[in-house]
Amino acid sequence: MQASLNFGRSMQTNQQKGRMGSLLRHVTFKTAAFGFTSLLIAAVIFFFYPSEKSDSRALLSRVAAKDQRPGDNSLPAGVKSGVEEQVESTQQCQRIDLSGTMTWEEIKAEALQNTKLTMKKQVLPEFDHVNVHYREVLPASEPKGRLLFLHGMRFSSLTWQDLGTLHYMACHGYRAVAIDLPGYGDTPKADIASVPFMKKVMEGLDMDDAVICSPSMSGTYSVPFLKEHPTLFKGYVPVAPVGTNKLSEKEYAAIPVQTLITYGETDESLGVTSLKMLKHLPNNQVLELKGAGHAAYLDKPLEFHQALLEFCDKVYS
Repeated sequence: MQASLNFGRSMQTNQQKGRMGSLLRHVTFKTAAFGFTSLLIAAVIFFFYPSEKSDSRALLSRVAAKDQRPGDNSLPAGVKSGVEEQVESTQQCQRIDLSGTMTWEEIKAEALQNTKLTMKKQVLPEFDHVNVHYREVLPASEPKGRLLFLHGMRFSSLTWQDLGTLHYMACHGYRAVAIDLPGYGDTPKADIASVPFMKKVMEGLDMDDAVICSPSMSGTYSVPFLKEHPTLFKGYVPVAPVGTNKLSEKEYAAIPVQTLITYGETDESLGVTSLKMLKHLPNNQVLELKGAGHAAYLDKPLEFHQALLEFCDKVYS
């Protein structure tokens, strides 16, 4: 009898525990559901709350991060100028100090992050059945000078973009343009004489009185053009170009353009040959980049860009 009573009490206790557990589970589930719903509502309010959109600092922060990509034209109306005003309150790109500790990669990154700069990759109107592709980086204000970059046989306009030259020079107030010569980069091959080609490029890009930087193979374009149209050059930066023996010493001596003759110390072929002829230009200075090879601007970017900037500042002073 007692055993039967104990069994009954045990069954009743178990049923009570079961009901209690069920109740606790129900309450826990409702609490969790309520908590999740509350968090979801809070997240929606935080994301869409209008005061955050009216916060100019938050907006400029998002736009500035978005505007790191050159050529991004998807900014909301009126925001671009706000970002530019913000950047103008900060220092401009640092000038190279060879005694300092900044590497070229750090200096280049500084130029690339300057949101004042705008970059374009465009095509000149077709002439002689050729579309000439070019890359251009503009400073925020009126340019104080124009730079036109040609390229060597294994390179293209992209070389000057990847190296950081276009952005760095634009960061210091220059309009910097690099073209793809016929048969290189995105410009198709074409049977065009070098002098009329250069003349049309200069006219099409509005590059009168430009400083022309001409490494290696591009000398086949710049050297004959220098002879025929020396007054279209504001300055000339030959970097071990080919074809320098096409002009005589007398012809070089009659060209007054300011010139920065550049070559690598270990470039014992084109570097030495080009220097021998180009030094007959009456208004020249020589930049020998120690430890650099034929593509000296790639081997010694700090020294090259420092000298290029100083030369351009002198030419346009």
